[in-house]
Amino acid sequence: MSRGVNTADGPYAVAVAELPLSAHRSAERAGAVVVVPGDAGWREAARRAEADGAAAIIVRDPGVIDAARPEATAGTAPIVIERLLLRSDVAFDAAQAPVPELALIQVECSGSSAEFDLVLRDALGWARVLGGGALTLLKVTATSRGLCVFLERPAADAGGGPVAVTVLASRRAAPAWIRAAAIGADRVEVTIDNARGTAAVDRSTAAGRLTVPPRWESPERVVVRRALDAGRDTDECAEWERDVTLVAVIREQEARIRESNTADRQPRVP
Repeated sequence: MSRGVNTADGPYAVAVAELPLSAHRSAERAGAVVVVPGDAGWREAARRAEADGAAAIIVRDPGVIDAARPEATAGTAPIVIERLLLRSDVAFDAAQAPVPELALIQVECSGSSAEFDLVLRDALGWARVLGGGALTLLKVTATSRGLCVFLERPAADAGGGPVAVTVLASRRAAPAWIRAAAIGADRVEVTIDNARGTAAVDRSTAAGRLTVPPRWESPERVVVRRALDAGRDTDECAEWERDVTLVAVIREQEARIRESNTADRQPRVP
């Protein structure tokens, strides 16, 4: 059964056109999947869409601002959040077989100053996905070109011990990229490269190395399909808010470190 998708012209309109059996564009919002832009007012836009009777809501790549207002999106309509560096289909591939005896997660990422917080947000998201649980921040150190963040995935309910997590984030003018690895008895590595528009998942075991077939579907089409299949218990805001809140805490600590370093370099007046 085809469901209406209320969206402006652009990538999501193209994605809907590529799914003729399950979706069609609709000017009506009631009963439809409604796409809202991820700007500073997206929470209020999501509330209006729900008030208009939206069956599901897509938020287009929201930033990292306005994290502490979960009540603004509380409701019954499922919310699917577009995250270009943390695609749900690639995350599914990476999480298919958990790494046995997981002991360490290492993440490296880079982005320009303008997109640094977004890259850091999704780098932390990949650490959470590969670790299979929420992260606890331990320490932040600031370098001349970025950050080194030490975290921990607490001991799992299933009996697994705590997992050390390291995130190295650098500011560079080159297109954004993320490389994340979960290391234990096996190794799973995820590489996201915006310049090439690629996402690769590699798994190494004692039997050899397997590269998961790449996902060629557009990010927008993946999100539309996810929204069409979303149930009432789907609300990706919680994971997004967890990652965004962690970015805010890390950046606050970085600011204090840099302020302290600047004060230490000031000449002392005799």
